[in-house]
Amino acid sequence: MGPIIIFLLTLLICCVNSRFVNTVEKVELKKECTPGSKCGDNGCSKFIFCKNFVMSWSDMLNHIPSDVAILYIENGTLVEETPVYKSVLSDEVVLPQVKHTFPNIEEVHISSVNILVEFNEKTFCPLKNMKILDVSNNSLNTLDTKVLHCLENLKLLNLSRNNLQELDKELFESLHNLKVLDLSFNKLQHLSHDIFELLQGLETLHINDNELGYVHPSSIGNLTALHTLHLSSNDLVTLHETTLPLNMSTFRVVQLQVINCLT
Repeated sequence: MGPIIIFLLTLLICCVNSRFVNTVEKVELKKECTPGSKCGDNGCSKFIFCKNFVMSWSDMLNHIPSDVAILYIENGTLVEETPVYKSVLSDEVVLPQVKHTFPNIEEVHISSVNILVEFNEKTFCPLKNMKILDVSNNSLNTLDTKVLHCLENLKLLNLSRNNLQELDKELFESLHNLKVLDLSFNKLQHLSHDIFELLQGLETLHINDNELGYVHPSSIGNLTALHTLHLSSNDLVTLHETTLPLNMSTFRVVQLQVINCLT
């Protein structure tokens, strides 16, 4: 009986271990999405490149392996979620959910996409370890103030080349680790006094090529960690000297284009 018991125990251990070895859920990629690897000094990272697609956000994520590190989304259309249940007797609507989280995804690049759905507070929560979010060149007009609230690890946010006209400071309230913010080539007309007050670790700010006619002195002047500022190609006629941070002597890059500087 001894050898039989040993055999059964070995079989049991192998079965238990197999449950933990294969932790990456097998999913079938959409035909519009292609896998690949990006290699550098720190090794190789898996990526998925989705192009020329028409699908919803949850449908896309539910067909992406959870061990992917980089997600590229280009030249497609993100459509509204199709309800999985809709009551005929009430307004109750049940939308599809993202089935798993993506602990390894550090970069998401969404560019030249026709976004027919409004990103909300749940959109990026399955990707909460993300460090780089590039949503440039998508003709976005507005952003939900809670859309980034899950992204506490974010270090770079690129919102350039959209149609944003105004921003609320609540948009940035969770981004305590943000180092680089690119708002260039939008339609911003003013910056409120407290717009960036929660971004005390910000080092690089691009707000060039907007329609800024006025920048409140406190909006940029209190960013003590800032060392690179791009403010050119706006409608600024005057700029108060207190608008610029006190640590100007440590700046690496400053691009300004105004007619008068007020003291």
